[in-house]
Formats: sequence, C-alpha cells, structure tokens
Amino acid sequence: MNVIRLVITVLLALLAIFLGYRLYKTIQEPILFEKNKVVRDEANIAKLKDLRSLELAYKSRFGRFAGGIDTLKSFAKSGKLPILKRIGDPNDSTKVSRVDTLWVTVIDSLFKGNVAWVDTLGRVPYTGGEKYDVRSGIINKNDVLIPAFEISAPYTTVYKGLIQKYYTDKVGKDMRVGSMLDGTTTGNWEN
Repeated sequence: MNVIRLVITVLLALLAIFLGYRLYKTIQEPILFEKNKVVRDEANIAKLKDLRSLELAYKSRFGRFAGGIDTLKSFAKSGKLPILKRIGDPNDSTKVSRVDTLWVTVIDSLFKGNVAWVDTLGRVPYTGGEKYDVRSGIINKNDVLIPAFEISAPYTTVYKGLIQKYYTDKVGKDMRVGSMLDGTTTGNWEN
C-alpha cells in the first residue's frame, strides 16, 4: 500500500512540476516576444531613419532618389554635400557680402565617419542578412510628377524567428519609410 501511495505522490509531484513549467512558459512567452519586438522595432527604425536621411541627401545632390542600397552606400562613403556659408559685410551687419560653398563628406556629415554602420545599412537587423527592398522613381501626384522612394521589409522578416501568433495582425504588411504611392518620406511607424 505504501509503494502505491509513493508512486502516486511522485507522479502527482511530476505532474505539478510539468504544469507549473507550462504555466510559466505561457506567461513568459508574450513578455519575451514583446521585449524582442521592441528591440527589433527600434533597430529597424534607426536604420530606416538613416536610409531616409541618406535618400534625402542623395536627392538634394542629384535631384532624384537612389534606386538601390549599393548606390546609397557608395554615396555615403564617397559622396559630398554642399554647405552654403554666408559671409556678411564687416561694416554693415544687414548685408551679405558673399556666399561661399563648402563641401562636406556624407559619411562625416550623416554617420560621423562610421563606415561599418554604412556597410550594414541594407540588411534587416536580427535576420541573418535579409535585405530591405528599395524602390525609387517618379510618381504622378495631383497631376504633378514628383520623385519618390520606398524602403521596406515585411514584418515577417523583421520578426523572423519570433512566434508568429503574437504578430498575426502585421502579417502581409511592411515596415517602411517613404511611399511610392503618395510620395511621402515618413515612416509608417510615425503615423
């Protein structure tokens, strides 16, 4: 009789431990997902903001947006931007006597000389090398032709390796900056 009671007690203890572990995993799973989601969102937003800054600098220099990551990275590493310096008349503070153009490198101006960061710009963080989709061109908005760009990655790529049931509302959608439909340069996280 004692042996049966001991076996039942051990089985119930093992069952309690198993159920406790399952309860712990059930509670921890969404918490861990949310932490990972925040880290990935922040990393992607930082890259997309830098890519937007680079696209805007490229447009200010060439009048159009770049159509690919390689073009943007090359521009970031070797491109230069003009800065106008207005020099006033020393005898009259209300007059500008001349305007000088100074040239600054893009990498120093936008990225503080960080070549390693520029080299990673095209890759979606935490995905093992997946790349952003980059598009640019001319769109017709209110009967006006304007240059536009869009840089995006599907949320299934952004959250690669995370449990999909926690982001099913984002499946089929992209995290992006810019728009080939309406010509804006905002990111869809800024809405």
